[in-house]
Amino acid sequence: MKKMQTFSDEEADNVLIKLENMLIKNGIVYQEEFAEMCAHLSEKSKRVIASAIQNSGYAQIDDEGIIKYIPREFNRSYDSKEILKDILKPDFVHTTPDYVQVGRTYYKGIIATKFPTNPGYDWLEKVVSERSNVDYALFMTEADLSELKLFLKRELVKVENELYTYEKKGRANPELERKKEELIGVMTDIGREFYEFKIALFIVVKGNSIDEVNNLKSYVTSTLKGEDIAAEDAKWLHEYVLKAVIPNGLNRLKKSEMMIPDTSLGAAFPFMHPFQIISDQDETILGFNENDLIITGNVWRLSSYSGAYIGQTGGGKSLALKYELFQQMSVSDVRVIVIDPAAAKVKDDKYKPEYYRMCQLLGGRYISFSTDSENIPNVMATFEGEKFEDEMRRIYSIVRVFFEDENKIVPEPQKPLIQSAVVEAFRRRKITKNSKELWKLQQPKLEDLLWAFKKGLADAKTEATRMSYEALIKRLEPCTGNGLRSYLNTDAKEEAIDKQFVVFEFKDTPVDDTAILIMRMLSYIKRVMQNWKRTIIVLEEAHLWLKDPYLSDFITGMEITARKTNTGIRLVFQDLGQLQGCKEGLTLLGNLAFVYLFKTASKLIPLTKESFGLNDTESKVIETSSKPGQDPVILIWDRDHYKVRIRVDPETYKIVTTNPEELRKIEESDKRSKIDTHTLELLENDLGYKPTSLETGMAQLVNKIKDKPHLQKVIKLYPDEYKKVIMSQLSRAK
Repeated sequence: MKKMQTFSDEEADNVLIKLENMLIKNGIVYQEEFAEMCAHLSEKSKRVIASAIQNSGYAQIDDEGIIKYIPREFNRSYDSKEILKDILKPDFVHTTPDYVQVGRTYYKGIIATKFPTNPGYDWLEKVVSERSNVDYALFMTEADLSELKLFLKRELVKVENELYTYEKKGRANPELERKKEELIGVMTDIGREFYEFKIALFIVVKGNSIDEVNNLKSYVTSTLKGEDIAAEDAKWLHEYVLKAVIPNGLNRLKKSEMMIPDTSLGAAFPFMHPFQIISDQDETILGFNENDLIITGNVWRLSSYSGAYIGQTGGGKSLALKYELFQQMSVSDVRVIVIDPAAAKVKDDKYKPEYYRMCQLLGGRYISFSTDSENIPNVMATFEGEKFEDEMRRIYSIVRVFFEDENKIVPEPQKPLIQSAVVEAFRRRKITKNSKELWKLQQPKLEDLLWAFKKGLADAKTEATRMSYEALIKRLEPCTGNGLRSYLNTDAKEEAIDKQFVVFEFKDTPVDDTAILIMRMLSYIKRVMQNWKRTIIVLEEAHLWLKDPYLSDFITGMEITARKTNTGIRLVFQDLGQLQGCKEGLTLLGNLAFVYLFKTASKLIPLTKESFGLNDTESKVIETSSKPGQDPVILIWDRDHYKVRIRVDPETYKIVTTNPEELRKIEESDKRSKIDTHTLELLENDLGYKPTSLETGMAQLVNKIKDKPHLQKVIKLYPDEYKKVIMSQLSRAK
């Protein structure tokens, strides 16, 4: 008897499980069905099962003996353990060749079997537009480059064979021609813009009934077909597709298709693009790709921190540069120093150079050099704590600019004389290798260098030496006494770089003197930047620098040591035509971490194409790009090439733009904002409370004046345009 009772308990448990599954699947179990399932059980077992159903929390038995399903969440609350159990273990799972049922929901799997060369940019968005009822999973494995090339080659052979068939019949097929061009283009650019992957795309549609699921499945497959993506029903595999979509990272089907690298597919697989991997907080926005995905990067993780912005005026390079500078200051706390040697010399008192407005808005320091300013630094000054020999060589590298000929070269016989004169000028001030402490007291000026040349002339032993000294004296004399360039004979110290944004401009400085002042400024910056966390030095009109042999050497040396001092240089100029014949400049460009290429003149496309290794498509981009923010430009980042658009958020745009028309609109908007703010303040004062809007406030003021006419005198304090509105409303009210 005891053995028989044990058997009955096991049977009761099995019946209870079957009953629960039927209840969850169908939502109801009739009395006849319950009686049939329990026919072989004792009355006691039936009562136990009925009691278990009643106490389950998700079912109830009515007076007629019908068992009805009640969703658990509407019946009673759970503790945390029960909730977790329900998440991990569903009440009911039923698998068939055509669907999977989990609880009361039906699921059907779809597998993408072939990707096209060029789907639409929003193809995946169309598929998942029914977001609540469509789930998908993407799996990728890195593809071998040789395997991808072989795949593309086979695809090209297929297309060419089909075209040959059409040609034999004397017919054309534009679609096949287009596909052939796309394949050739991909094979040309393979491995440059995108990584190569094999991709698996699984989609699951779900619903409360089989008909609902089948209709949604038809919608998804037809949408994929419209994008030339082949997909099929996951017959017998629905359970595996559902497991793949559940976010556990498992692709049990081990199924994937070769994916041809393409910008459209890049929209669906953002991880394909190296910029989409956001690694740290120091990344900045570099632009947007063709699918409007943000492209980010961190220049401080590259082998060099320097870059260039090259393009015609109006092409957007200044906007892109200033946007980067603004981001670097905000994101990475970078110190920015701009040196603008050729700021436009416009005879207009209202005109402000390019960086003036941005510098003012960011609370920076704007330093302008001119012939009548008192801030011209002493080009002969030394830096404390440096070796005497190193300082003599550095000062020689600066002052030799005074003695260049028309080819920017100092004649060889004059070089040792200049070097000796520099040392002699310091000796005149009693500063030698053994008395560096006197640097703090008094340092030589250009007049001391002139004195040294005259002393050397007096001591000259040969006619050739005397002629060299005479030539040097003739070039330096205008820089002393009452000479035209005597403003350079100064003992002033460098301007303090005590702000995060500092601009040096030479708008009112003679062109002949700009180079030596720049050399002096760079020399000073090179020394003090060692104490800063991160620095970006912007060299505007960089072609002027790179074509000058001394400045070019100085910049090249500075670039070599820049990484050690957490410094990056930004070269800004119009086109490579400005560097023709300048090997030093082209070599320096080749060592930069990144380069933005903007609108370029057609005649300079071959030179630009050769210098940066552009393909025909990229060359066409910079030739036709004319609308900043709308047309793409080329970004060369760490040797790789990308097509990007530069877009700036509205608030930042107000700070960095230099477009005269935009500036006029911004000024008008700011003026309007100030007037409105002032008017609201007046209304708050006169009403005793702050109105919700100008219109409401003026209407309320009119009502108040109607009751208290003596208050009409306050109207005269309002701006003219609002004064007229208030008077007009008051007149109509009377």
